[in-house]
Amino acid sequence: MHRFEYHAVAPADRERVWEVLSNPGQLARLTPGRYRVEVEDRRSALAPGAFVFLRFSFFLRRWAWTSVIRELIPPQRLLEEMHAGPLAAWRHEIRLSETSWGTEVVESVEYRLKYGWVGRLLNRWLVEGALARLFEHRERALLTLLSRPKPTLPESLPPPLETGELDADNVLPLPPRRGKAVLL
Repeated sequence: MHRFEYHAVAPADRERVWEVLSNPGQLARLTPGRYRVEVEDRRSALAPGAFVFLRFSFFLRRWAWTSVIRELIPPQRLLEEMHAGPLAAWRHEIRLSETSWGTEVVESVEYRLKYGWVGRLLNRWLVEGALARLFEHRERALLTLLSRPKPTLPESLPPPLETGELDADNVLPLPPRRGKAVLL
């Protein structure tokens, strides 16, 4: 099994960080756009035994992925495993702990590729770097989502933006990179 771990600190309380990271509907925002993640049912409540169904693009192909929630301890720990998908095995754990700076986020992944020695070669050549970039993006996206006020329903909605028009109030600069990827 290959192991990958990513550490970050989010300047928000643990409950707020949990709201973002434990919500399957946020996966598309937390994942780089080139993967084109689509979650089938974004409203499902997570619980041990619950399934999350998604599709994504990677290495010139569209893939289906089904995860099962193995353990859920709000707002501290989430453990999910791949039930069906393109890998031989995948286990992803999110651990949150409060610090004086906010919330420490530790995401650990254990995975095994298919295809024997070819899979091991692909891991070095392709997967390790892709995981590091994915979790760096995930940290930046998390910080951006946390910097926005918690959504509330407005009394009236503004008119929609015209195609190509940009609303400067919705464009946030990316925070400086603070995370650290550790290949184990």
